[in-house]
Amino acid sequence: MHKVSYMMMIIILIVLNSVNALADGPDYGPIVNKQIIVGNLGYSLDDDDMTAYLNNGEDAHGDVVIPSKVRYGNKVYTVAIISSCAFADNNNITSIKVPNTVTTIDQDAFYGCYNLTSIQMSNSIEEIGLGAFAHTNIKEITIPEKVKEIDRYTFSGCKVKTIRLLNPNTIIYTEALPRNHKVDIIGGGIVKDYEYKYKILDKNGKLLGYRDKDGNVVKCTDPEELE
Repeated sequence: MHKVSYMMMIIILIVLNSVNALADGPDYGPIVNKQIIVGNLGYSLDDDDMTAYLNNGEDAHGDVVIPSKVRYGNKVYTVAIISSCAFADNNNITSIKVPNTVTTIDQDAFYGCYNLTSIQMSNSIEEIGLGAFAHTNIKEITIPEKVKEIDRYTFSGCKVKTIRLLNPNTIIYTEALPRNHKVDIIGGGIVKDYEYKYKILDKNGKLLGYRDKDGNVVKCTDPEELE
């Protein structure tokens, strides 16, 4: 009986040790809630295009270097997106280095990371979501060339004083900037107010048009025009 129990324990240990993930080095972790943990970062995996979404950085600390790839079993996934709220309210991180495989930093990705003072992004970044760096301690930041616009609340409550644009045609909405101090924008850029559109519906919920921020009624039947 004891021999059977002992053998069962060995089998269980072997199975548990076989479930692991590897990211740019010998750092392994278990699958938790359909995602993998590599070091102190969590990812969800997409087998369709072999990409990984970094969606949990709550245990990260200090200077964080995000890997360009993670491995699970015999499959290698490219880290392409930092998901919404991935590091939100983590006051233990001080800097972030983003690899050249990441194209999107999603909404509120670093919201409330009060001790975050710097982020290094590569030219692969194409999109930065609403509130991505809100309420951080970043004072200087360089926006990559492929970023077409800096959306609302990106730097709300942020300490940023200098924004460097690598693309002079990048649009910066005034609502993206902190309200309590001046920000120097270097490299051009087009600063404009966000165009708010308020839907007008008939009694059956059909879209008739929208009212702009000045109160003017504009006819519209295509919902995509409001996005």
